[in-house]
Order: sequence, then structure tokens, then C-alpha cells
Amino acid sequence: MGRRAKYLTADARRAAKRAQAQAYRQKQRGQGTRSSINKAYYSKHRAATEVSTLLGIPVPRELVDRAGTTYRASFSVNSEGPTLGLNKAPYEFERPTVSIGLQEFREEPEDPWDSEEATLGAYQYTEIILSAHDRRDKWLAHNGDPMELEGEVLTEVEARVKAWILLWEDVTSGAGDGDLKMKRVALNWGAKVVTMLAEEWQEWVTDRAAWCRALKSGDLPWQRMMRETMSLYTKEVSDV
Repeated sequence: MGRRAKYLTADARRAAKRAQAQAYRQKQRGQGTRSSINKAYYSKHRAATEVSTLLGIPVPRELVDRAGTTYRASFSVNSEGPTLGLNKAPYEFERPTVSIGLQEFREEPEDPWDSEEATLGAYQYTEIILSAHDRRDKWLAHNGDPMELEGEVLTEVEARVKAWILLWEDVTSGAGDGDLKMKRVALNWGAKVVTMLAEEWQEWVTDRAAWCRALKSGDLPWQRMMRETMSLYTKEVSDV
């Protein structure tokens, strides 16, 4: 009885701490995040006229719309390349510092899957899969409190949303330093990355067993992205 009582007390204590932490995040960090993001969003060059949310974080509707689009990723590219700042915090746009042969694209190629956007898209596509594999291994091995991972995920989602809004404002204001084609690629794939991360986390934290089943059946967001990209390629090639 004594040992059972201790277990119940410890369990209740963990539940109370979890509830307190969640309430604090929603009230304090949530308010701060919403305030800073909304200031950027409702600025002179705001991204859209509607607002959606990712894990409770306000995001421009434009971000969600872009995330739902399937983009070309050249299958002629077989190596890693510049990810335009999307692979590391603070996830802000970075122009490639190394030559990637983009000077060849003075004219658009006949095949859009060999275009500059598709070439850059291939690098983002590859990074998404590599990051997803790392996340899969980490989440599969995690046997502790989900809150230990929640902070990491929310911090990344918040940072990615903020960086996306800043880039969108730069592009729509017309005051940027050029590189519009690269920036559009970063906006498109940046929207997909943060949306898929939020969606996958929601699946994992809600029902880990269901997440594992989705992983095995190839139905996680990044796995669906792979199928959708191949389907688009097959359709467009067959239409030629």
C-alpha cells in the first residue's frame, strides 16, 4: 500500500507540474509570441488578410496556402546543396555563398523540372528528408515526458514562423536586395517545413502508437510530400 501510495503521489505531482507548465506557456510565452508575431504580421506589408494557427501560434494564411502546394524538386540533382537558411536557427533567408551552377539559368529550360527553382527545391527536399530521419530516430528513442521535446518543437516552430513573415515582408515590400527567385523558393519550402513539423508533432504527442503506425505505412507528412512530388512529376512528364 505504501509503495502504491507513493506512486500515485508522484504521478499526481507530475500531472500538476505538467498542467502548471502548460498554463504558463499559454499565458506568458503564448502572449509574448502572439504579440511579436502579430506586430510583424499586421505591419505595412503584412503577408495576408487572414490568420491561421500552428500549435496555437498565429501564422499568415498565405503560409498555410503555400504549404499545401506541391513544388518541383529536380530529380537530376543527386547531392546536398544550399538550403537558403532553412536548415538552422534562426531560419532566416541566406543567399548561397558557394557556386551551385545557377549562373547557367540565364534562360528557363524547356523542362521545368530542370529549372532554377526545381534545382533549389531539390536541395530543400533532400534536407527535409534527412531532418525527418533524424527526428524519427530521436522520437522513437524518447521514453520520457513529452514536455522534454515539446519545448524544442515549439521554439523551432515559433522561430520558423517569425523568419517566414520577415522574408515575406521583404519580398512583398519591394525593398529587398534582389534574389527574388531564391526568396520565393525559401518561402515555398519554408512554409512546408514548419507546417509538416507542427502536424507531425501534433500526431506524435496526441497518440504515439498512431504516429508509429503512420511511420510504418508511409503516412507521415514528409512521407506524403515525397509521394505528392513524385505524382506531380509523373503527371507533368506524361502530359508532355
